[in-house]
Amino acid sequence: PNVIRELQNGVRLRKATERPQRHTPPKECIRSPYDLLLDDIQHKRYTLRKVAMEQKHRTPKVDVAVPKPHLKSVLERKLKECVPWESSWHEQLMAEIKRPQKLRSSAPRKNGSRPKGTCYKV
Repeated sequence: PNVIRELQNGVRLRKATERPQRHTPPKECIRSPYDLLLDDIQHKRYTLRKVAMEQKHRTPKVDVAVPKPHLKSVLERKLKECVPWESSWHEQLMAEIKRPQKLRSSAPRKNGSRPKGTCYKV
């Protein structure tokens, strides 16, 4: 086919019967386990089984009245000593940002030295 001649003639719409039929097999795509499970749930390809659950029927009043041996009384308990809390790097940085900056004067000092990092033109 001559491409230039086709461009000069323009586009001609064909009927669906004129179009060449291509029989290509559908591409198999790799599906994730999530997609497979979702598809199974949507198409109801699962069976539910009975699960026996052991339930202890107790009334709330009985639970309160029964003393629990694994709990110690308040007098027997000893609390850990309070360890001074160290602030994290993030908190130190935020505190430094919130602090107002200390401004230094730009005038030369009495002993003739300048603050570090300053340059005066003479």
